[in-house]
Amino acid sequence: MSTIDLDRFPYSLYINTSREWPWHSKCDCICKDTLTESLNNLLSITNYNKYACYLTGKINSSSPYPTFDCDLVLTNSIYNEEELYQLIKDIKFKGFESDINFDVKYMENIEPFSLAVDTPDEVHQMSQTLIQYDLSQNEFTNLITRTDPVKIRKKRNKEFTYYKPLLLKNENSTTYIQSSLNSLNDSLLPVSTEKNSLAQHTIPFKII
Repeated sequence: MSTIDLDRFPYSLYINTSREWPWHSKCDCICKDTLTESLNNLLSITNYNKYACYLTGKINSSSPYPTFDCDLVLTNSIYNEEELYQLIKDIKFKGFESDINFDVKYMENIEPFSLAVDTPDEVHQMSQTLIQYDLSQNEFTNLITRTDPVKIRKKRNKEFTYYKPLLLKNENSTTYIQSSLNSLNDSLLPVSTEKNSLAQHTIPFKII
């Protein structure tokens, strides 16, 4: 059951808003039609077929709207750093073509994340590999693997229900699972036709 109150938070409140990041000047509020199209575009990326791909994060929760990124977890039991670096970088830039910020992480398998969702308010140690962006060079430069204490449900999202990672694509596959795409298309994310081109607003990036 969704916890979105569209009377209090109508799509018009956020749908015209974007966020600025050092790696892309305009990352839009996620719309399901644009997201689905961009996910389909990922299928053409070299080596993407080798990895299972899961949807996680706010989009895969009872309150998917509003959000300004899409959390993906890639899994494969074989870790190839050079291949993975290029793959994540390619996914990032493919998303930018649609002004979507794909927040991509790699895990050997999804089980630790899935178990953490069962107890979202508890802290779990989780090892994830992600790409680093070097502000001084203005580019994605390398991968880093971090083992951090992770709490799935943050304090500000305490009313959210986070769902088990949604398997979008199996390992060694070039197609998405249709039921997973249906779930995304049936979600309460807005559609891009509801945007007003005359009311666009970008939140500037700030270094904390």
